[in-house]
Amino acid sequence: MRLVALDIDGTILNSKGELTPNVTKEIQRCMDDPELQVVFCSGRNLAGIKRLFKTLQTSGEQAHVLYNGACIQKETGEKLYEKTISGHQFIEVQQYCEQEHLTLVAVKEDSVISITNKLNSSAIKFCYLTESDIWFRRIEECRCDQYLKLMICEKEQIINNIKGNINQQFSNQFYCIQGHEEFIELAPSGVNKGKTLAKLVEYYNIDKEDVYVVGDNENDLSMFELFSNSIAMGNAVVELKQKAKRVCASNDEDGVVDVLKNIRKYIW
Repeated sequence: MRLVALDIDGTILNSKGELTPNVTKEIQRCMDDPELQVVFCSGRNLAGIKRLFKTLQTSGEQAHVLYNGACIQKETGEKLYEKTISGHQFIEVQQYCEQEHLTLVAVKEDSVISITNKLNSSAIKFCYLTESDIWFRRIEECRCDQYLKLMICEKEQIINNIKGNINQQFSNQFYCIQGHEEFIELAPSGVNKGKTLAKLVEYYNIDKEDVYVVGDNENDLSMFELFSNSIAMGNAVVELKQKAKRVCASNDEDGVVDVLKNIRKYIW
């Protein structure tokens, strides 16, 4: 048995956020192969990828790595693993963001939470991409709750300027990573896609040498560090291409199609 771990945004989806017919057909062929397990490894929540399940006509029993590694969840909703952020941590980061004039939201399984009632276009974009409802809460209501990740949402130039400061400020408490040009994600400490994918690989009793990982952004780097069969998209960030075993065509060229064909036909 072999396993293929696919990032979603920038990998199987093109720059318009579309799953093209060619990519759809090839993923379905792999899913129909009894010798292959196909899993998604994404920063998204379950609601944010349910549309893909419908398009791909999945079985419903497959488990996926979500929230950049904070959760392993089956398509049915059953959780195999979860690590959360406390309400006190959320409030601490919120206070920092208020001082720096940054927009922060906290992510739960079924919603996005904001302590302020002022959201910028980047935060609204996140809610749209993940198909999540936004709820506004007072600090007192958030203090005892648990969250799967925190999101700093700003325009690309601002994100690039603050990335180093955020990592310096919070890396002792969180795994800080940029998974999108307008988002910095703060995940629970010790959590990333690679470590959680390793738990899923163990769950399926598959050898590391039989795992293939495909991605495009910084949040995929942890998978590439743990699994040697790594393929970076042509549109991937430089750091990921340097770590990858192979580089394929871009997501706008359906690059993942040839990747999956080569894996399915044992060429790679």
